[in-house]
Amino acid sequence: MPDPELHPTANGDKSIFECAITCLEDFLDQANRGLDGILQMCGVRMIEDILLRLAEGGDGELSIAFMGNELWYQEYKFPV
Repeated sequence: MPDPELHPTANGDKSIFECAITCLEDFLDQANRGLDGILQMCGVRMIEDILLRLAEGGDGELSIAFMGNELWYQEYKFPV
């Protein structure tokens, strides 16, 4: 049984839920940062870069970016 002086749990006490929500939000922030890193390593960022160039100016814009080594995958240093 929890000590009521250390952990008050009276009716209507929302602090337990507020603390749990805060902890969950912190966890989700950390998980999303990790997920972003994994997706970048897997090439999703590279595909997004190519699709963005196509959307901005079509294949001409993509060709110019490729020739200028401006695409993200051209700058990424793959592990050897």
